[in-house]
Amino acid sequence: MVNIMLPFPPSVNGLFAGKKRRYKSDKYKAWLEDAKDDLTYQKYVDGFKWKNHTGKVKITLLLKAPDKRIRDLDNLLKAVLDFLVTHQVIVGDDSRYVKELCAFWDYKAMEHAGCFVIIEDLPCND
Repeated sequence: MVNIMLPFPPSVNGLFAGKKRRYKSDKYKAWLEDAKDDLTYQKYVDGFKWKNHTGKVKITLLLKAPDKRIRDLDNLLKAVLDFLVTHQVIVGDDSRYVKELCAFWDYKAMEHAGCFVIIEDLPCND
């Protein structure tokens, strides 16, 4: 099992900009940099306990928003899952690898806004 603390993710609605040619928005780029810094730090601190997941996984996301605006929980998942794949924490985020996905609001143990990610390996048999 791996636990990762990331910044509060941007909504899927704000990941890309451009009408004719889509590109990553400035907000998304900034989040990716902050998330990469957080991941790098946590890998360094956890050291030998760190593990990349190469098989089937269950992912739980515990989110605490930075403010009281109304948001759609499902719009926050894509940035986090794509980030985990890009940084090889998980092999893929498709149906071959992510077998369970749970997301919850306002994780009480979190002091600050963010996204707490729990990744658990699942048995290989279907």
